[in-house]
Amino acid sequence: MSEIPQYVKSDKPKQLQKLINEALHIISKLGVPLEGMTQRRLERMAMAFLAVANVKKTNEWAKIDNSHALRTREIIRYSNIHFRTL
Repeated sequence: MSEIPQYVKSDKPKQLQKLINEALHIISKLGVPLEGMTQRRLERMAMAFLAVANVKKTNEWAKIDNSHALRTREIIRYSNIHFRTL
């Protein structure tokens, strides 16, 4: 990927911030408007996208798994396990 814009800056670990920003970059390239959203909303949208794609690290983008569908509670559980959110 080329230079990824910094959509979100938080107190999360740098590697997770990078992953979230990569997800938001992909989401924006798919045509989803990101303007006017709060930092927290952008972060949550990115983590839901990462959960549905089953991507936990920046080097896993080539292995996106679209063979499963997650329910809302499963997305929350995935985020809590892999991204340590509350």
